[in-house]
Amino acid sequence: PEAPFPQAIEAMQAVWSALPAWRDAQGLRANKTVVAGDSAGGNLMAVLCQQLVAAHRPLPDLAVLIYPA
Repeated sequence: PEAPFPQAIEAMQAVWSALPAWRDAQGLRANKTVVAGDSAGGNLMAVLCQQLVAAHRPLPDLAVLIYPA
């Protein structure tokens, strides 16, 4: 891995938290959010979704997890 645990998870949390403001700044009017990951990325997406549930935060509308490992 490029960065030791838990940096990848923390980076994903930061991106997820910044997404609504970025979407507004870009003038996007998307009402659905999809996350996807393959292998380790799929595992990171699953962890992100579990953390969002535990924190009672909004979830992605769809999560595509391909061989999460």
